[in-house]
Order: sequence, then C-alpha cells, then structure tokens
Amino acid sequence: MKRDLAIAAFAVTFVGAGCAAPRDPELERGVLKAKLAKAETPDDDDKGSEAPPGPASAEAATAARPVKSYSGSEISGILAAVGGAGKDLVAEIQSTQGAIRCTLDERAPQSVANFVALATGQVEWQAQGRAKSKAPLYDGLTFHRAVQDFIIQTGNPSGRFNDGPGWRITRETAANDLFEAPGALAMIEDGDQAHGSQVFITARRDPKLGTKYAAFGRCEPLTVVQAIANAEKKPVSGDGSPSVPLNPVGITSVRVVRAN
Repeated sequence: MKRDLAIAAFAVTFVGAGCAAPRDPELERGVLKAKLAKAETPDDDDKGSEAPPGPASAEAATAARPVKSYSGSEISGILAAVGGAGKDLVAEIQSTQGAIRCTLDERAPQSVANFVALATGQVEWQAQGRAKSKAPLYDGLTFHRAVQDFIIQTGNPSGRFNDGPGWRITRETAANDLFEAPGALAMIEDGDQAHGSQVFITARRDPKLGTKYAAFGRCEPLTVVQAIANAEKKPVSGDGSPSVPLNPVGITSVRVVRAN
C-alpha cells in the first residue's frame, strides 16, 4: 500500500496536471528510489508522510489559458516583419554567459510565429498579476531552470507558478527530429498543448522528448548551453533535484533576423 502511495506521489509531483518541463530520468530515478525506500520502511508511519501537492492549482491555471492559433496570414505578417536578407530565421540570444544562436525551424509554424511575436514585441501579452504589455517578453528574463547535462529553460515573465503570456499554443511534432541531436529549442508542455512562452534548450541528445514536447529550432554553440546547464545550483532541502542556478543567468536581449 505504501509503495503504491509513493509511486502515485512521484507521478503527481513530477508529471503534474498542468505545465510540465522536461525531467532528467537519471536524477529523478534517484528521487523515486529514496521515496520507495522510505515507503517500504516497516515502522514508517503514514502520519509523518508528506502529502504530494494537489493538481488543482495547475488544472485551474491551464483551464484559464485558451489555445491560441495563428492564421496563415498572421504567421506571414509576423515573419515578414523580421529584418535581414538571409534564408534562415535566426534568434540571437544574448546572455550573461555568452551568446546563443538558434536557427528556427518553420516546420513548426505556430511555435516559431509565437516565439518570434513575443521576442520582437509584435503581440500583446499579460503575465499573472501584471498589466498588458507589448514589450519583448524574453528581454531581461533569466534561465530560471537548468538541469545538469540536460536542459536550460526560460520564458517565465513573472516568476509565478507556470506563468506565461496568457495563452497556450498547439503542440506541433513535425520538427521533433531536432531532438536527435543536442541543442534543440522546444516548448514546454501545458496540459495536452504547448506552453505560451516557456521554452528549453537541450544540452544533450534525447529523442524521447519528441513524444511529449514541441521542438522548433537548433541552437549553438553547445558549449554555452552546457555551461549554463552545468553551473552550480542552489541547494535544495529534502529529496528534490537542484535545478535553480546559484548565480542567475540573465538574458539581456533576443534579436530575430533573417541570416545565412
């Protein structure tokens, strides 16, 4: 019975009912082992067991976010506003750890248009408890989550639970072969759709991510991505996995151009 409860607690904690960012299986396997060991201790008392966080807040947050779908003309207009004469659509991310250059993949048109519109201030968005804004969403944010040798994540405009622009977008899979190599740029999950603004970049190859997340670009140099992913983390209490950089890695700007 206690073993079943521990497994259920693990599923709720790390899969979640609302937004879900990628988890490193190796790190989380250790967490599960610790939970199971505690649950199988003969004198363990249920009264001392910590209840898993309830999904209600995540479900409410997801339900409140409509699914935004860009029309063909809207996508064309967003991309036409990007300067440059090259064939590739490129997002240049300037961070305090160095520059990251992401070539966007237009096989995922909703993800690309949404990211470009938010990065360049072409669409109005609203974070939780904030006024509406058309400022470039990613400028001034941080890579708020970084998992050793796995991913770096950004796009939370207020720092509140699973925050975003006020909508979700359709989860696309046409470009998920990008997960076959490190440096894939992708949307995190929001229920059965993709998030509105939170994205991650992979530090290693992981094709399994293609079953749940929406890739829409390839980023380089990998050395910068890995340096952010592997930087020292803030210590955590209990059996959690450290994923918050000890020294915040800021994004000074995101510039989108057409380049070769």
